[in-house]
Amino acid sequence: MDTAQQMQVIRRWYSLLKFLSLFPNPLRYFFCAYVAEQAARVCGMIQVAPFNKTRSTWRVKRVAVSLAALSNGSHCLPSDIGSQLLRHCFQAIWEARTWLIEVNVNDNSTLALYRQNGFQTLAHTTYWAIALKSKETSQTESQICQTCCL
Repeated sequence: MDTAQQMQVIRRWYSLLKFLSLFPNPLRYFFCAYVAEQAARVCGMIQVAPFNKTRSTWRVKRVAVSLAALSNGSHCLPSDIGSQLLRHCFQAIWEARTWLIEVNVNDNSTLALYRQNGFQTLAHTTYWAIALKSKETSQTESQICQTCCL
């Protein structure tokens, strides 16, 4: 889902989520998002969640900025909105001592945003995708296994 689609989903649910936040909720931190508005239009959002049970470590799940909202006479850059959202989370979630993010190394603008706000590389993770086996290969392997086991 690209950023424009994410922003449309957020706009659709924003009023309801804002109203429901007034009531006590045991799943308060399950979907924790902060929204940046300018001239009554949503121009960015950040979604965060606690990483551990004590809520001393939090994870930034995503930062999304609407370029369409910024193009209407605004003098802000997308990185400015992202930085403001991150700083707001750092200040509002007072119990968080440590923040974690996971970023694709090829996403230069996101890496620049996080580095600008004090994040440093902790580790590199590689994700592998294993191709599914074809029916012929799986049938041949099952026949081999059956003959070996007899």
